[in-house]
Amino acid sequence: MTAAVVRRVDSNHGNQIRDLIVSAPQQLREPLSGLRLEIQVARCAASRPGSGEQVEQATKRSLRHLARRHQALSAEIAELDRDIDELCAAANPALLAVDGVGPEVASMLLVAAGDNPDRMRHEAAFAALCGASRSKHLRARPCVTD
Repeated sequence: MTAAVVRRVDSNHGNQIRDLIVSAPQQLREPLSGLRLEIQVARCAASRPGSGEQVEQATKRSLRHLARRHQALSAEIAELDRDIDELCAAANPALLAVDGVGPEVASMLLVAAGDNPDRMRHEAAFAALCGASRSKHLRARPCVTD
């Protein structure tokens, strides 16, 4: 998976954890409500389903599963970010030195440029490469209907 996909899935898991805590039985909800997501995740991942009502145990198991998955995805995101940073630094260190250009932006530009950075001599060439250029044959024309 790409870093963007992993981030989206990780964010979804965080939202599910928050939603599950909101709807959890009171004895589970109270100690976790009002805490930052990172703390909620750590506590849920370390929890152990024990004895109690079936709903409480099912909620604990779900929270533990989601929290552990969230932790695994967060670790994967960190690893992918390091990989992207290393690859960009090896490919074009000067690009990373530009203010406002981090590893994600640099990687997108490097992918767009491909093996031939001369294709992007000016903004119009870059826009054409991205499919965002304005050309005469692509302009919208009024439809004539009979």
